[in-house]
This record gives sequence, C-alpha cells and structure tokens, in this order.
Amino acid sequence: MVKIFIWIFTLVGVLLLSMAGYIGYSAYSLEGEGVKTTGTIIALNGTHPVVRFVTGEGERVTFESSLGSSSYTKQLGQDIDVVYRPDAPQQAEIDDFISQYLVSIIPGIIGLIFTLTGLIPAFIIRYRGKKKIRLLQQGRPVKALITDVDVNRTIKINGRSPFRISCQWRNTLTNQHYIFTSENIYFDPRPYIEQQEITVYINGENIKDYYVDVRFLPERV
Repeated sequence: MVKIFIWIFTLVGVLLLSMAGYIGYSAYSLEGEGVKTTGTIIALNGTHPVVRFVTGEGERVTFESSLGSSSYTKQLGQDIDVVYRPDAPQQAEIDDFISQYLVSIIPGIIGLIFTLTGLIPAFIIRYRGKKKIRLLQQGRPVKALITDVDVNRTIKINGRSPFRISCQWRNTLTNQHYIFTSENIYFDPRPYIEQQEITVYINGENIKDYYVDVRFLPERV
C-alpha cells in the first residue's frame, strides 16, 4: 500500500514537472523569438483580458490571455505590451513575467511537492532496507522483552496509522536498559505475537543502530 502511494505521488509529480517544463520552455521561446508590440484590452472573459493588436504586416489579431486577474477590470480599453510569434500571431501573450511564466510556476511547485513526497519516503525505505540486510548479516542478535504495541499516529495513510512493536533489553555487562521500536507495521500484529520476547539485531559499536526482527509476521493481512 505504501509503495503504491509513493509511486502515485512520484508519477503525478513528474507529470506536473514535465508539463511545467514544457509551458515554461514555450514561454521562454516566445520571449526570445517573438515580436513585441502594443495591444489594447478590448474585453474581459471573467478575469482574463481579451487583447487586440496589429502585426507588422497589418493583420489584426485578438487573443485571450492565459492569466486572469481582477486587476485587469481597471485596465479595460487601455494599451498593454504584447509579444507574439511572427509565424503564428495567434500564439500571443501579454508581455510581462507573471503572464508568461506563472502558468508554469504553479504546476512546477505542485509537481515538486508531489515528487519530493514520493521520492523522500522511497529513499527512506531503500535506506532502511539496506540497514535491515546489514544488521541481519552482521548484527548481534539479542532477546528483548515486548513491552507495548502502539499506533504510530504521526503517519496516516488512507485514514489509517501503522502499528509498532516496542521492546526492552538489558545489557548485562553495563546493566543499562534500552528501548527498541520496530518498523511500521500496516496491520495489527498482536494476534501473531505468541512469545513475550522478540529478537533484535544490534550494532555492537552503536546500539542505537538496530533492527527489530518482525519477519515472523505475515507479509500481508
């Protein structure tokens, strides 16, 4: 379930970033290759200004700006800077940064948020997966007493929060007690816990580096 959400967020983010990149490149191309002139706001379609201008060849062109704003209501009948493609005058836009690039900035920001929302958890899962393999191969196994099964309310996916198993281990050499917490478990593990102890693999040089072995649980429920 978590991986599905990660892929969905990442895919949506990449699509939005691609769309933003295409729109931004088109605006940049229009700015660099277009012809600049002066047009007149002749009407409003909602908050979108309808602009008319005359090309260098004398052709009258009317277009509707892709950006709408209530401020244009005060500019009705006034002149405004315009940029258009010489080979396709209908592809025109009001010649200012906001009008040309805002329509690419907004999906770009949203796309970046979606992409990071997908990629960051993916990197975390990948890191934890490598850590798990390393500790299972090289870590020192100890038996810890299960003390609690709680709900991790800091995470909520599809309206549900995962469970975690907490356990305690006493280092007999130093008489220190350590609390370990398992990875997130996306079903209630309590019916499958048949013993009071659970195996924890620890890094002998850094006990904070550990893995609570929950491989006894079923893959899916």
